[in-house]
Amino acid sequence: MKEGVQLNDSEKAQMIETAVRLAQQYEKTCTGCAQSVVAGVLDALDLKSDEVFRAASGLADGIGLTGDRAISEIIQRINY
Repeated sequence: MKEGVQLNDSEKAQMIETAVRLAQQYEKTCTGCAQSVVAGVLDALDLKSDEVFRAASGLADGIGLTGDRAISEIIQRINY
């Protein structure tokens, strides 16, 4: 997505749906929840940033491999 592009509400909703669908797909194949969400958002926006993707690894398995699955809990509460 080009900088400064304005989206209407329908386009925003479609982009969010795309990001969510991609993140869910990536989570099923890669199992890294934070990186799956980041990858979904980046792909939905048609952006590429290896640095941002790698930075999300610090949130793996909860936060910093704590195993508390904080992100999964948040996603479940949003989806249900």
